[in-house]
Amino acid sequence: MKLFELFKSTSEGVASIPQESVLIVLLEYMKEYQQNQLALNNVDNIAVIRDQYESMKKAGLGNTANVKVLEGLIQDAENYSTAQEFIEDCRRYKQQLPESFIISIDQFNKVVSDYHLIINELSMYTGVVPPEKVNYILMISKTIQRNDFDFNEGIMHASRLYIRSSTDKERKDVKALEKYLAIHPILKGKINRYDYTASYRYVKDLNPEIPEVASEANLEVEGCNLDHSSMLIAAPEKCFIKDFEVSVKPVDPIVFQYCKYGVIVHAVWGDESDSEILNRYKEFASKI
Repeated sequence: MKLFELFKSTSEGVASIPQESVLIVLLEYMKEYQQNQLALNNVDNIAVIRDQYESMKKAGLGNTANVKVLEGLIQDAENYSTAQEFIEDCRRYKQQLPESFIISIDQFNKVVSDYHLIINELSMYTGVVPPEKVNYILMISKTIQRNDFDFNEGIMHASRLYIRSSTDKERKDVKALEKYLAIHPILKGKINRYDYTASYRYVKDLNPEIPEVASEANLEVEGCNLDHSSMLIAAPEKCFIKDFEVSVKPVDPIVFQYCKYGVIVHAVWGDESDSEILNRYKEFASKI
């Protein structure tokens, strides 16, 4: 089994992370691979292999066993490069964001679903933040602002629904969509920087979970693109209500940002701090 094949990308282009135990084995595999395949990783040698591969295909030898061997060498080199980039990024994050860790988007969404959380910008959170978490968030906020991390790429904050036709405003499906966006403003996609809008169909295609409307010709989503320093939080809906009654016990938040490997979690407290999924990924991060 080729361990590098476990590094796959979703349709949105976000790389998913393999199971933590496999990744630990992968670290050792990479060391051995690096020691035994230094010649293969040489850029000039890869270029020669690619040229030979293309020449053999053009000559009608594309289905031969010889070409299959070349395909395997090229794929191994590409997969090694992808895995190496992931490990190097994890180590860079760990050096500058020592308590943060990466989790796959699917597993993060599972935690959000299991704990019935919604996602919004950290600035909208009205609950309690433990003092030690405040200090860490303040520290990493400065670090992230100073560095060119590619966080929150392709993520928007939908502020409201723009409706061109006055008759459409009273439709039930439009009202359902407005209500959804008011609670779930953080979406995949990019807002046009010229008029700060995106078409409903574009947003719906990237976010199939949002309500469907019968006719979207007159609908646009208004908002802004998140920058790399914007902090997000997943928390119970009641934590975003202005008159939320603060309790002594902090409740269930996860402070995070999106990254090309899924999600980078910066702080967790409350019930989620006991999440088996989060603790597994946190443990893996400590082994890199």
